Formats: sequence, C-alpha cells, structure tokens
Amino acid sequence: KVREAWEYATGDSNLIIGISDNGCYQHHEDLKNSIAKNWADPVNGIDDDGNGYIDDFSGYDLTGENQPPDNTYNTDDHGTNVAGIAAATVNNDIGMCGTAYKCRFFPIKIGRKGENTLSLPYESIIYAAKRGFKVLNCSWGVVKPFSDIDQSIVNYAVANDVAIVAAGGNDEGSLDNNYPSAYDGVLAVGEVHQDDSFSGNNIAGFLDILAPGAGNWYTNNTNGYANFGSGSSYSAPVVSGIVALVRAKYPSISNLQALELVRQSTDDVSKLNSNLLWKDILPGRVNALKAVTTEPFSIPSVRPKKVIFKTLQGIESSRFAVGDTVILSINAFNYLGHANNLKFTIKPVWDFNNSISMIDSVITIPSIEQNSVVKIEEFKFIIIKENTEKIFFRCDIAGENNYHDFFIIDYIPSPIITTFKNQLIAFSVSDRGTIGFGGSKDSKQGIGFTYGDYGNQIWKACFLAADSQDRFVSSLNWDKYSYDDNDFKTKKALVPPEINIGIFNDDYGYDNLGIEVKQEFIIPEGNYGIAKVNIEITNKSTSNILDFTSGYYFDWDIPDSDSNSVELLTNAIPNYVDEQHSAVELVYFANRSYPVFGNGVITRESNAIVQSSGNNRDIYIDSQRKLIMNSGTAIQDFGVFDAKTFSGVKFPGTFAPNEKKSYSICFGGANDKEEFITKMKSALDTNYTSVNEMDNPDYKIRIFPQPASNLLNCIIETNSQSLISITIVDLLGNLIFSETNSLHNSGSLFIPINTTSFPNGTYFLKAIINNKLKVFPIMIIK
Repeated sequence: KVREAWEYATGDSNLIIGISDNGCYQHHEDLKNSIAKNWADPVNGIDDDGNGYIDDFSGYDLTGENQPPDNTYNTDDHGTNVAGIAAATVNNDIGMCGTAYKCRFFPIKIGRKGENTLSLPYESIIYAAKRGFKVLNCSWGVVKPFSDIDQSIVNYAVANDVAIVAAGGNDEGSLDNNYPSAYDGVLAVGEVHQDDSFSGNNIAGFLDILAPGAGNWYTNNTNGYANFGSGSSYSAPVVSGIVALVRAKYPSISNLQALELVRQSTDDVSKLNSNLLWKDILPGRVNALKAVTTEPFSIPSVRPKKVIFKTLQGIESSRFAVGDTVILSINAFNYLGHANNLKFTIKPVWDFNNSISMIDSVITIPSIEQNSVVKIEEFKFIIIKENTEKIFFRCDIAGENNYHDFFIIDYIPSPIITTFKNQLIAFSVSDRGTIGFGGSKDSKQGIGFTYGDYGNQIWKACFLAADSQDRFVSSLNWDKYSYDDNDFKTKKALVPPEINIGIFNDDYGYDNLGIEVKQEFIIPEGNYGIAKVNIEITNKSTSNILDFTSGYYFDWDIPDSDSNSVELLTNAIPNYVDEQHSAVELVYFANRSYPVFGNGVITRESNAIVQSSGNNRDIYIDSQRKLIMNSGTAIQDFGVFDAKTFSGVKFPGTFAPNEKKSYSICFGGANDKEEFITKMKSALDTNYTSVNEMDNPDYKIRIFPQPASNLLNCIIETNSQSLISITIVDLLGNLIFSETNSLHNSGSLFIPINTTSFPNGTYFLKAIINNKLKVFPIMIIK
C-alpha cells in the first residue's frame, strides 16, 4: 500500500534516514540526489561542525579505510541495495522509488572491503544519535547473548529521538534472539514474500512486524538495479521508509510512538500462513496506508516492559517444579492513546509438550491512560510437564471499536540454569556443568557473566574431565551443535533449598569415566567481582581412574572476541601455596583501558598438580585439548586473539573407586590488574565455603557469605544436645566476638554476627562443640 500512502504523506526532505551498513555507492544515479549532505562539515580535513567526525559530508566511513572520510564505497553492495529500497529518488524518470518518498538518507559505513563481518555496528548507532537522525535502518544483526553495553547504546539513541528499525535475522527456523533487533526500543522486522507467505527465517517471538523482502527492487554498485535478493535485510528498509513518512506527517510524536504506530498499521497474514507451526507468533505485514491515515492517539499501544514470575506466596522465582502454580504479572507501557475496557487474554503457544495449563487467563483493565505505566496482573498457570525448551505465551488485547493487538512472551517451563548475582556481578550456571549459559544451540539459556554496567564478558565456560586412557567427557559441545551433546546428567539441580549446590555425573558420556561432580557456588556480598566454586569429585565406578584431570575451560570475550590477551599471574596466588597447587590466569582487552577478568584454581590435595593455561587453541582438536589439560602452566600464548583459559587439577596415579578429589576455582573480574591480583588472592586464600564438615559427623557448620561485608551467618547443625561456643579473633589473636550457647538441643542453631565494625581483613572463627575445636579463616571486605 505504499503508492496509496503517498497520496496522504510524501515525507520531508529535511527528515534523514541513517543507513547503517557495510557502505554505499554514493554516485548511483538514483541515490546521489537523495543523500542528505552535511553542509556544516565540507571535505577540508577539519571537523567544522565539531561533532567529532571529520568531513562527514555526504556519508561517513567509521572504519577509516576510505579517503576522504565521507566516501562510503564498498565492493559488496549490500548497503547500496538497502539504501535504494528506503530512499531511492522519486519523480526523476529513472529507475525506482524508495518507500520514504521525499525523505533523504545518509550512509554510515561500518564494514571493511572484503570482510563479511561488520566491524563498528554499534558505533553507527551512536553516530546517528549525535547527528539527530530521525530514523536509523540497521539491516544487520547476529544471534548472540544479550549485551548491557549494546542496550545502553540503543537507549542513548532512543533518548536522542532516533527511531531504530532493524532486520530480524535470517536464521531459518531459529527461536533465538537476533540483535540489535531484539533490544528494547528497536522495531524488529521479519520477511515475507511478495504474496505474504512467511519466508521461514528467524521465527523468534521478538519480531514486531513483517515486510516484503524477496522480490524487492533495489539499487546496486553498477549504477543499475536488481530484484533477486532476499532476507530481512531487504524488509527492514521498507519499514524504515514508512516510519520516515509517519515521522514527517506527525512531527510531534516521539520516535517510539512512531514505531508503535507503524507496528500496529498492519494486515493479518496468519491465515495465509495457517500451515506453519509458528503462525500464532507471526506479527502483521506492514500497511503503509494505515500508517499514514491512522490518527496516532486514536488507538492504544500496550507493550510489555518487564515480566515477573512468582510463587503463590508472592516470591519472584525463575525456577519451578512440575505441579507448581505460577503467578505471571506484566509491567507494561501504553505508548499511544487512552483506552477503555481492554481485555488481555493469554495462552501458551509453541508448547508442543503441553507443559502449561492455564488457570486464570483473562484480565480486563477498565481504563488505560496515554503514555502511562500499565500493570497487567495476575495470570495463573500450572506446570504440568517438565519442559526444558522455549515456549511462548501469546497475550491478545481486545478493545472497543474492534481494536486488536497482541504481544509474545518467551518462557522456559523447566529451565536448566540458575542465575547468581551481587551488586557488581551476575552469572548463570547450568545444572550440567556450564557457566554463563546452558542448553543446546537452539535453546540457549542464561545471561553469561556480567560485570557492572559492562555487560556480558564470556562466551562459555565448560567442565572437562579426562584420564590417561583417552577417556574424555565434557559439556563443551552444547553450543557447537543444535542437538544436546552434553555428557553430563543432572543428579541434583541448582534449586532451593540449597540453590548454590548442584550435582551431576557423566552418565551421558559415550566413553564415560564414572564420576560424580558436586559443585558449591559461593557468591560474595556487595561489590566483590570474583565468585568461587568448590568442586568435589567422586569416583563412582568400580575401577581405578588413572591420571585424572578435570577443570573449567573459559572462553572470555572482553568485551568481544579476537581482542584479548592473557597472562599467568604468579603473584595472585596465596603466599603459603606453591605453584604446583595454585595458579591464576588474567584476560584483558588489549586495545584500551577496560576491566580485567580471569580465573584461578587452588587445591589442598598433596598429590595434585594444577593445570592452568591461557591460549588461542582449538579445544575441539583432541591433541590441543590434551595439551591444555596436561601441561601444567606451560601453555601461555602471546599476542592478541580470542582468549581461552583453563583452570583445573591433575591427580597423578590412581583415583580409586569411592575416593574423592577436591579443589576450588575462582572466576570473575576487577577494575584493573592490581585490584584483580588482590581480590583473586583473597578469594583463593579464604575458606570461602558455606559448608564445612566437623571431624565428628554429628556436627556440621555452615558459614556464609564469604567474604562477608556487614553480616556473617553461622549455622550449626547437631544430632544431640551440645555445648557450643563461637569466637572470632584477628590475626594477632585479639578477641573480636564471642558467644556461648550452653546445652543447645539437637537441630539447627542460627547465629547472625554483625560485622559492621570489623575492619577489612582476615579473621579466624573458632567453633568449640563439646570440647572439640574447629577453626575457619574468614574474610571481611567492604
């Protein structure tokens, strides 16, 4: 309906669409007169307009490979194609017309010649915000973990009134989020063919709107035209041009309001795609005529901002068991007009295991104001079957005058990950031996490892175990293949009441060793960036395991891949430990100042040799994997690359049936190398465990958190009536705290210790139970 729309809206030559792409042939006959030249900064080698970009006159090459800087030519004409779809010149008696009609464009080059990847994509979003472009088209993206940094860049552009439109991706049948299109504040565009049949590309629930892609005419680098391309890259500029028309016609509405108006100006194509499994999550196909003839505030536009899952007791939780009733509440925002009597009806879709049964599925809200927060609560459902795969909830919205809209919420009924966090760090751990993320390639779960406002810094961390008989088990392949190739089976999930303790074995391994692995994750309080996992491995087989080695393999991306260096830090291990029993790897961003990250290992077993490497090796190659796991600290690669590290322990000789081996791994980050050394040494040195066994099995003491800040908790479990005394002394032996509980009955005794007045440092907690003494080092860090 674009031609019909032009009868009502023809755009404005002062409204600029930024085209963020690999480049653009600016001399094309149908593009050269549509470029919005920056007359404030002519090409003279001077930043005349003072915006920080020299000579950004008729475009800008952020990669810096072209001269002058406003030359955006690339041998690959992807960006030229996109620019033509959105903004080819109208009424010039040649070629084609862009959907934006009179609106013009400005090319931003973010890719180098001969490269398939884009080197500076998010810098282009910053550039568009600084220039004040009203629309930005991003016909690029990638399936990857969510990034707080990238979202903050999007937020910056949104705050500067940029309407961002992005391609939804071309990963056929994928349920994974494609970024930047899946970020909040971005309109995600999927592709349909010219007959409105869905292309089958990315089908995730984040798609906001559909538009034709295959069959669109576009400009190319030969000063000509073609229409054989396809993909959401060609759909996005169709929508960008329509958003520009809307922004030109309704200049008083905001960027997000314009995006919402276009999102709702669609035709339903679900019936035409009724044979598809994903028909219920398909958005509508854009209708340009509706977009420019609908009064913006004649309809509401309610979109979810935060989804909350709670127990019947009102406690927020991410993990529930089969049989649990779950309360679903939605914090939403109404971007457009006032509405009365909106009915919200929710149902599970894409739930082929029938794992969800709704209890309360309808909520009616009498009145919703324009530009207001909306609380949609409370839906209820029961989890009736275990399901570790992603499903979707579809929430239909019905209102007066035949108003209809819907949104999609993704959900995993039986997730395999638990997320831990304090005030500085947050990371996910799977039940089956991975840190950061869990699940198969097509059902990845988790948030990675985030540090402050810097976002995720890790691609994966996986547990490995091997012996000298070439037996090897791991969780390595969980992101290499679509199917589940993890060798580990969950014995005890990371769920309450001991949410930080998990157990798995290697029963799923093809040539398994017969081991059981118990992990205890310890998260320090406050702004402490290094976490710890205490690992205890039991030989559950009936045979000896020879020269057993195990540990965690970390693939750090700080802040992205291919830009990292590694260093073995011999001064980051505790002073009393030799280099055979502890080692630390540092990973840092090689190009500029940035927080540093890494991992360390320590063992108190006498017959043990730590294995620690910083490398650029392919762990999937057996010979490289064996070197990484059996070379002590010898493998330390130099240079700038995609850094990987390994922290583990080798136990030479015989690992007998029912024997246990133990060690601890610390991982995390700090603001700089010096701080990292101090905190890693402290983390390795501190007992740091929340469960400590007394010599007498009748007693158990739990001390947590470690390190502590203002509160230290001590729980003592006894099987009989006991005389209990707890004291804390400093390194000089000075008494800091004392409490005696005479003749405590069997059961649990909880002793909270206020450490607000304790200076930072190491102390010793002495527990005397029926005249038996146990001493625990503790750390106070504020």
